[in-house]
Amino acid sequence: MADHPLIAVARPGAEVDPDTGSALRAWGLEIPVTWQTEQPQTVVNLARAGLGVGVLNSLAAHISDTSGMAVIPVGTLAEGRQVAVTRDRRTTASPSVDVVFETILATAPPAGVRPVGDP
Repeated sequence: MADHPLIAVARPGAEVDPDTGSALRAWGLEIPVTWQTEQPQTVVNLARAGLGVGVLNSLAAHISDTSGMAVIPVGTLAEGRQVAVTRDRRTTASPSVDVVFETILATAPPAGVRPVGDP
């Protein structure tokens, strides 16, 4: 990976997103991001155009159209991040907020995502 331009998700002006940055540090790599975007599909499209190697977290890779691309899992779950759904129960939410919140809780997580507490 260090021999190719890196394409990653990053906010404008940032070096790289926290997921990719922590994985690169864990691997002992310091690779400057050549191309950055806030859109996972754009990472895939830039890699598809031959502009470098794209690095995405598992969820972003899963929801992007990677057809025709070589997708190789790297890293470990320990190098991932925790994401939560929450809401303020001290205030009254609209019925639509309730529906979205309950739907998220009732829906199985996508591939590459594990509930907290799973090994």
